Amino acid sequence: MKARLFLVAYVGVWVVIAAAAIYFAVSHGFSWWHAAVPSYLLFLFLNGSLAYVFTKRRLESEGRQAPPYLSYLFLPKGKPQRISVPRPIRALFGIVIFLGGLLFVAFGALLVSGPNLSSAPHPIEAAALLLLLVAMGVLFMYVGGRLVVMRADEALFQNPWHGRPK
Repeated sequence: MKARLFLVAYVGVWVVIAAAAIYFAVSHGFSWWHAAVPSYLLFLFLNGSLAYVFTKRRLESEGRQAPPYLSYLFLPKGKPQRISVPRPIRALFGIVIFLGGLLFVAFGALLVSGPNLSSAPHPIEAAALLLLLVAMGVLFMYVGGRLVVMRADEALFQNPWHGRPK
């Protein structure tokens, strides 16, 4: 089978899988994106897994060691290098990101104080959205705060029990 024909067949199979998943989700009363998002994530996961298998075989045939599976799946080009950013720019971005996180938390608080979640058409989805907004807001606030207070040689995310680098 020629490479171009294989690629067309492979993409065609994925289009059929996604269309079938969306059709069955809509026919069972869900929104189309309730099936589109998991189909897309499954597509990424399976493509990454196939790429890992082929890369591992190629590296082992060359006598080199393959990277760990999860490392290859989430960081296929290797660990990113540190980039030096001047402190004023980092602080400015930190403040903007912190304020964005504050907006997420404030919007979540408005959701709680506004309508009654139990009387919403889908109370579980409303509660999940609220938790997602608050969690994202807290994470953004953490990243923004870390960007403002971190030193130039520190990593953005670090374990607090490991101490500061020397």
